[in-house]
Amino acid sequence: MFKHKNILLIIIIIALGLIAWGLYREGSLDEKTKQPQLRFSSNVDKIEIRQKDGAIILVKGKEDRWQVEKSGIAYPANQSALDEIIKFFDDFTVGEIISQNPDKYAELQVDEESGFLVKWFIKDKEEGKLILGKSDYNRQGDYIRIGDQTGVYLTSGNIKFNFSRPEFRDLNILSLKSEEIERVAWNYKDGEKLEIKKLKIEDAKESDKAEEANQSAESKAESNAKKWFLMDGDAKQELDESKVNSLLGQLSNLTATDMLVKSVDKDYGFSEPFFKLTVGGADDQEYILTFGAQADEAPAYYAQISGNDEWVYLVDISTVQDQLAKKAGDFETTKEE
Repeated sequence: MFKHKNILLIIIIIALGLIAWGLYREGSLDEKTKQPQLRFSSNVDKIEIRQKDGAIILVKGKEDRWQVEKSGIAYPANQSALDEIIKFFDDFTVGEIISQNPDKYAELQVDEESGFLVKWFIKDKEEGKLILGKSDYNRQGDYIRIGDQTGVYLTSGNIKFNFSRPEFRDLNILSLKSEEIERVAWNYKDGEKLEIKKLKIEDAKESDKAEEANQSAESKAESNAKKWFLMDGDAKQELDESKVNSLLGQLSNLTATDMLVKSVDKDYGFSEPFFKLTVGGADDQEYILTFGAQADEAPAYYAQISGNDEWVYLVDISTVQDQLAKKAGDFETTKEE
């Protein structure tokens, strides 16, 4: 009887030992694979992204506006692109752990030779880094390694494109949505002028007051609708909406192929420009775009926008000549045969 009790006691001790070892192992594994943390804060004032073609340096300037540092020049950064990067750091989460084997780094492209190395700094002191590897499209994530940790994780969603943009400078020239534009005017070098405006139908046509009083609610609503008209002195000619909308789409998405610091020693042709383009918004906003001479650096026109004379933009020749340099006939309704 006593012998059986000893055997049972030994079995219980072994079982407890196995349970304890399992709990210890599980705790150790959790410690290695738990959600990694980033030391990123609002005090970060520099982000360095090392891509295959070189390094991109992002620095925080006045009023917390980010800039792109390139060849000793601080260019305005695309703030929406920076917002996506900051959002990723602020809400940093990863999915499953993929590997803890350094021999897999090259295959997953999370080694410093083939991956995207991202570092962030506070007053030139490195605060953290991560390496973005290749994308796993089946699992909809990117492989990532944090700091000097051995673990390779899969991100929740594809975020690599936020860091792999070919351009972080803000090359957008206009900050108007197409529906906000209410007036466009051209002033050409040879003196030719053209103006189109978005008007209420009742403002564009003279109506009889008695007839207006008898208008139905439906017809009044129709007369309050806005249409685009060609302004020719006191005369107004209704325009083809689709052709106007095509122009508005070009204007609202107008971007440069490059931007230069304006030099006082260079003639960009702004004193005798190809044409000036005035774009007006609903709230009396007005932007004047000046297209000068054709550029030496690329197949483009030099351009500048009012209120931002520090920069000279390069706008593709075909965009300027085919999409923006309009004549009255370009907006006429096409007559059906």
